[in-house]
Amino acid sequence: YSLTFFFANFGPNATTFVVPAEIFPARLRSTCHGISAAAGKAGAIVGAFGFLYAAQSKDSTKTDKGYPTGIGIKNSLIMLG
Repeated sequence: YSLTFFFANFGPNATTFVVPAEIFPARLRSTCHGISAAAGKAGAIVGAFGFLYAAQSKDSTKTDKGYPTGIGIKNSLIMLG
């Protein structure tokens, strides 16, 4: 359990806390860290909703009700990859 927890959090925690502490100047560190964290969360929201719309089928009869046609789930996953 501890090894799984360590390796699951090693990458994200290092990039979230260690890198900003090194690249932002000390005087503006907390402000810049907050702005970059907010930008990351906003990007995650845009990506989640964008995937929802893009993953809809190309065929208008197979799309979920209320959504426009998209590029399909296969093409959406290739684009994300």
